[in-house]
Amino acid sequence: MRKLWVKVAVMAIGLSLLAVAGAWAQDGSELLPPGEPLPPDKVVEHGEETERGIEFPIDFLVGFSKFLLGQVSDCETGQPVPASHIKVEFYFEDDSKEPYGLADLEKVVVRAPGYTPYKITQFSSFSVSLLILQITFLVPDPPNLCLAASELPWSASRPLTWDDFQGEPPEDADERDEAAEISMWLGYTYQTRVWFDRDSGKWKVHLTSVTTTNTMGRDRSWAVQGQRTPALLNHEQKHFDLNEVYRRLLDAALQKLVCKLETSGSTRQEAEEEMERRLREVFDKHRKKCDEVQEQYDRQTDHGRDAAKQQEWDRKISDWLADPSKAPKP
Repeated sequence: MRKLWVKVAVMAIGLSLLAVAGAWAQDGSELLPPGEPLPPDKVVEHGEETERGIEFPIDFLVGFSKFLLGQVSDCETGQPVPASHIKVEFYFEDDSKEPYGLADLEKVVVRAPGYTPYKITQFSSFSVSLLILQITFLVPDPPNLCLAASELPWSASRPLTWDDFQGEPPEDADERDEAAEISMWLGYTYQTRVWFDRDSGKWKVHLTSVTTTNTMGRDRSWAVQGQRTPALLNHEQKHFDLNEVYRRLLDAALQKLVCKLETSGSTRQEAEEEMERRLREVFDKHRKKCDEVQEQYDRQTDHGRDAAKQQEWDRKISDWLADPSKAPKP
């Protein structure tokens, strides 16, 4: 099963003007499920990096002075996530009121841009005496954590793993035909040169470059725990591969327009909107055909349960990846 999204970005370069616009069609700890969570009761930002870790003041929690994160790193690269990028959200039980006690604390969620939110429910504590002061720290158990990137670009050398499906299955997952769902999107960015043509009295927009992408949303992708089989993972991988086939077809179609497509209008906005309309028209054709073939793939393989049909589609998609021109055309 797949869910498709759209992402588009624009960069327009004038003679002496740069304009950018966008339309963006373990152990007591776990990745936060996607969706619209309830707002936190308290949010603390701007943690201070110290020799102990990253410290956040929590004067709203009785008996504690600071919340202490140990090392916070990127799960894939191992590089530390800057403290300035991190914020922590505190959620207390529905019937609790300030001043909050530790027994009222339901969870703490760690967030950083570009990463999947991380939920913490197990804690420990320790105290440090400084002259007449005593500072008590609330600490995740364990204190160190890694944050997983929320987006994963398609790569021939990096197949999917079940760890990439970080979303929580929906409540009705047991009643659905599919046991997993990959959330992914096709996208494109482009650059243009914009100028006012005095001879015609029109604004002109000239397409100078285009880049296309095929990306998985890890925090929106889910799988039922008891059904994470190699066969089902292969089925989801082929959804991602099929998306890549149409990214390549889209890229080929858009590259043909680079340095050739030019739009005009009585205003700059009118000329730029016409450029976006022309490119979006190409994009929509490819996305529509991709949707149709994705649905056909799920239907014919019975969401991967028909092994013979799955093998048939495996070969077909591999052939299309090698030569996208063999795939059904938009």
